[in-house]
Amino acid sequence: MLDLDFDIAAVTDVEARVLCAYSDAEAEIAAARPAKADDESTVPQAAIWVPRIREVEGVPGDQLAPVHGRLIALGLLNFQLQGRDEGVLYRVTPEGRRAVERGVAIEVDETPLRKSA
Repeated sequence: MLDLDFDIAAVTDVEARVLCAYSDAEAEIAAARPAKADDESTVPQAAIWVPRIREVEGVPGDQLAPVHGRLIALGLLNFQLQGRDEGVLYRVTPEGRRAVERGVAIEVDETPLRKSA
């Protein structure tokens, strides 16, 4: 996979809210998992996949589908089709985690123009 560095200004406030909601959901699931035993320290933890979030505070419901698509296109969110009953699952990519850590949800430029280098 290519390591593409994106412009944080390209992420809108709405997109940042959805990305942070998935990051928070992953953290909640990880916290609910039982701790690994000492003898299992070399066994990697299973990846955390989150069912589709259908409501995010401050995000109109009709914008959620396009926001998911844009986050996937930017390489900030991965998806996996689990099955007919389970639907689509999501997880934040390493690039998405870095964006959240850099405060993408706090300082977001919503102007449509991007500065060119």
